[in-house]
Amino acid sequence: LKHSMECRAVITSGWYQNLFPATKLARDQNEKREFQTTARGFRFATSVGGTVLGSGGNFLIVDDLHSAEGARSDTERETGLRWFDQTFSSRLNDKARGAIVVVGQRLHQADITAHLLERGGWTHLYTPAVAEARTVYSFGKVHREREAGDILHPEREGEALIAEIRT
Repeated sequence: LKHSMECRAVITSGWYQNLFPATKLARDQNEKREFQTTARGFRFATSVGGTVLGSGGNFLIVDDLHSAEGARSDTERETGLRWFDQTFSSRLNDKARGAIVVVGQRLHQADITAHLLERGGWTHLYTPAVAEARTVYSFGKVHREREAGDILHPEREGEALIAEIRT
């Protein structure tokens, strides 16, 4: 719900409306859990084990399927993987052109990332806090390069903080 509410705040912000003036939230479906635009695009928030019946989308995003504590529990981890495989991943409207994006940090050697990489057919974008080697990222028109030792987000985690975390 937190991410859904933050997304609504971005869509209704002045800077976003200046960039995308045609994007307006519909009055008849503007709730914390689900909101739609006047063009009937929508965002629906749920959680592992939560319902997605009757819902589908062209872009499905899973953010942190496993909690740090839950990843340590075989039962919780397997429940999340089963929900992803049997419920969530079947909700793509257009399986040929739609996309599922899974975002999260690695928390266990049998987490969702390992599960999907083992199955194959997924593109893995690995972005460590400190680049281990020169890396080039290219997605459509977006191209980024990182040199070995470059910090991913120095404003958030500078060199001193990363050294402290490693210690």
